[in-house]
Amino acid sequence: MRNIITLLRFKSKKKSQERKKTTHNKKQMVVAMKNTLGNVTSSVELVGISRRTHYLWYNNDISYREKIDEIIERDIDFAEAALRKRIQNGDTTAIIFYLKTKAKDRGYIESQHSIITPLTANLMAQKTDEELDEILRRDPMQSF
Repeated sequence: MRNIITLLRFKSKKKSQERKKTTHNKKQMVVAMKNTLGNVTSSVELVGISRRTHYLWYNNDISYREKIDEIIERDIDFAEAALRKRIQNGDTTAIIFYLKTKAKDRGYIESQHSIITPLTANLMAQKTDEELDEILRRDPMQSF
C-alpha cells in the first residue's frame, strides 16, 4: 500500500512539473511571437518546442490562442501603419499595392489576358520575321 501511495505522489509531482514547464513555455512563446513579428518558425526555435506543440496549444487553449491572435493583429496594424507612412510620402509602389488590395471594387485589380489564335507552334515556326511582325501589329481578336 505504501508503494502505491509513493508512486501516486511521484506521478502527481511529475505532472505538476510538466504543467509548470508547459505554462512557462507558453509564456516564452508569447514573448517570442512578439519579438519575431509573429513568425512561428523563429519563435518555436527560440523557445525550443516544435511547431506541432505550438499548434496543439493554439487549437486547444483558448487563452493561448487569444494571446497569439492579438500579437498577429498588432503586427498587421504595425505593417499597415508603415504602409500608410510610405503612401503619405508618395511611394508609388505602396500606393499601387494599397489600391490593388483595398480598392478592387473600383477597378484596381491585376488581370492576365490570353490571346487565343488558331495558329499552332509549327505554323509560327514557318513564318518569316516580316510575317511575325505583321501578326503582332494586328488586332488580337482578328482572325488570321
